[in-house]
Amino acid sequence: MTDVLIVGGLVGEVAGLLYLDHRLYRTWFTPVAMLGVPYAGAVIITWLTAPLLGFIPLHMESILYWMAGLLLFWGAGAIVGVQVRSPFSSGNEARGPLPGEHSGQVLSLVLAWLIMAVLVLHFRTSLSAAGGWTGFGSEAFELEYGYGFAGHLLTLLIVLLMFLIGISRSARSLTGITIAAGFVFVVFYQVKTWIFIPLLAGMLYRIATGRWKLSVRRLAALAALFPVFFFGVYLVGFGGRNPAVLLDGSMYRFLARHLMSYLYSGVLTFGETVRGAFPFIEHDPVSRIFTGFVNIFRYLSGREYVSFLDPNYVTIDTQGVYTSNVHTLFGALLIYLGWAGALVYVLYMGAIIYLLFAIARRSGNCWIMVIWCCIAATLVFGWFDLYFWHLVIIVELPAYCLLMAVLSAILERAGYNRSLAVPALVRDPVRR
Repeated sequence: MTDVLIVGGLVGEVAGLLYLDHRLYRTWFTPVAMLGVPYAGAVIITWLTAPLLGFIPLHMESILYWMAGLLLFWGAGAIVGVQVRSPFSSGNEARGPLPGEHSGQVLSLVLAWLIMAVLVLHFRTSLSAAGGWTGFGSEAFELEYGYGFAGHLLTLLIVLLMFLIGISRSARSLTGITIAAGFVFVVFYQVKTWIFIPLLAGMLYRIATGRWKLSVRRLAALAALFPVFFFGVYLVGFGGRNPAVLLDGSMYRFLARHLMSYLYSGVLTFGETVRGAFPFIEHDPVSRIFTGFVNIFRYLSGREYVSFLDPNYVTIDTQGVYTSNVHTLFGALLIYLGWAGALVYVLYMGAIIYLLFAIARRSGNCWIMVIWCCIAATLVFGWFDLYFWHLVIIVELPAYCLLMAVLSAILERAGYNRSLAVPALVRDPVRR
């Protein structure tokens, strides 16, 4: 009965915060929705199905910490919301196409194909460095392919893909072909985060600019895409090394169970950490939350990097096969920063993210909207882990978006205005 009350309290809190945000911002797609709804969904799925599939039961006390975190996150954002209440209460917001989209499309298509031309050569070099196809998807390949100058080009390509997904009208257009080709190089990196976040960010851009209206059918289709891409990442890696495994039924059974462990891992691991009274606060824990900035100073001083990986693993199934070191967004903050540090971080995070949300909706700038959609997509995975330690998300991606905003403005002034924005070969067909 207690479990039902706690889960019901979480659902009620998320619903209440959504309602208040909708009254304030006139949209359901607010930061607390991006953070709270997926977590509530993960909790319900884990609570109902994890023990049935041989995983440990969810420790319910961990949900109470998340409820407190959501309230603090929303409260800090509400302070920002009060400041912009008057403009939002009129119902005015950014609706597509946004200014700069047409010139941004031209620029994005040109840059995307130039980057992909470089990445073709880089892929061959990385494959050779990893020992050929047998090393595809290995750690050696990942380090060679995803880092250095080419790694930064891959990050810029991800930014362009977010934008192009957001504005594309047809899969058969040059824009649609570019998106498909670009994701081939993203999948080669073999990191699920950099597949899910760009896809989700592009979809959120479509929603934010009025191109999409969510329905039950579309939500079901989006939910179905998650396991498809999850399986696809692994099958590309496994199949590249040994194509015979693609016909092995046991591989698909393994991936199905691995998918469930992925869904359960964040909430179960944090639950077990709470059950153990937060035993993982250890040497230099603050460095793990601010890994990116710490490593910049360590690089400049010639010192060894700090790993962003948590070395503490928790067993999350009854057979001792699956372990996890992710603790959800609020869990990671509590474990490494303690109560006071987590409180300050959550309040600051809530205020900054809600401010970005407000600016994106009111600025009318397509690239500011891309920044918000990227951050929103990152919040969606808060049920899994904290991602804001990553400089790619909080520094590099926004920096590329701002650069694209400047270059798009230059193109606009050069004559790529709304009336002749994209050459006929490039322009997406308009469905009538």
